[in-house]
Amino acid sequence: MKAFQASRGSAANGIVDPNTWAALVVEVKKGRQGEAVKGVQEEFQFRNLSGDPSKGPQVDGIFGPITDAAVRGFQQALSLDIPLVKVDGIVGPITWQALVSGMLSL
Repeated sequence: MKAFQASRGSAANGIVDPNTWAALVVEVKKGRQGEAVKGVQEEFQFRNLSGDPSKGPQVDGIFGPITDAAVRGFQQALSLDIPLVKVDGIVGPITWQALVSGMLSL
């Protein structure tokens, strides 16, 4: 962590503070493809309590309309408790943190 922070010109203290977290996060949004998109989709499948993997976004690495709808729905639910959350379909630092911390279940 210290090496990563130093490479970004941040204080190399080894603590993942808000500035470090923002530098670590890969922003994911509609039209993107790849491993970060798969990470978002895997989080939604993990939260899929129906037991039916066909519900919700498929883990294909393509941020299409179904993934976009899932992200926006998640953000809408978050925004009720966390006013900083924008319902914009973009998985940035706040949405990522909420996803990986286990906030809310579908």
